[in-house]
Amino acid sequence: MIRERTQKGNSLLAIYSSYVAIDLETTGLDPHWDEIIEVAATRVDDGVITDRFQSLINPKCEIDEFITELTGIINEMLFSAPNLETILPKYLEFIGDSIVVGHNVNFDINMTNSGDKDAG
Repeated sequence: MIRERTQKGNSLLAIYSSYVAIDLETTGLDPHWDEIIEVAATRVDDGVITDRFQSLINPKCEIDEFITELTGIINEMLFSAPNLETILPKYLEFIGDSIVVGHNVNFDINMTNSGDKDAG
């Protein structure tokens, strides 16, 4: 159910019927120093989830307790996960040229672009 927004402009959900919602988990907040440890994306077409993409990513370093508490991801989960170079092209292909939405999506896009050698 989409609730009416009386104090703001139109909801993107009312304008676009198809989009990809993305979310990342990282080792920190700095795109230059921190690593992506999980990517997830959900494709929505005409209000229905039609596809999903998710993968843990081995950051090639241990994550600290704060990140584990924040994300629920532990080092043991990441040791056998694929590396970013393997997952990022698949993640970007899944997103394609779709409209991208997400909570604090600017951060997610900046982190993704910092990992994509061709993006930047």
